Amino acid sequence: MSPTKPSTEQAVADAVSVLPKATVADVAVVAKVSRSTAAKMLARLKRAGKAQHTSGERDGARRQPDVWRRITDEYTADSPPAAAKPRALAPRTA
Repeated sequence: MSPTKPSTEQAVADAVSVLPKATVADVAVVAKVSRSTAAKMLARLKRAGKAQHTSGERDGARRQPDVWRRITDEYTADSPPAAAKPRALAPRTA
């Protein structure tokens, strides 16, 4: 029995997971889908809170592509990782 092919959304999510700074074109190549499909699936993942993107920076007059990354269960856009949460300062003793 041959292994089943993952859904397009899962293939895109997996591609974003393995690429540290993924552009839509990078995701499309790794997930083996078109750039249009990759962009649509990334937007769907973003709406579901499973992916986040950073707008591309400027290089002179040229705009660089947006960079995508997957949001894991322990880190979401609204809550920083536990290690990064601010701690209450201990009171001074003298």
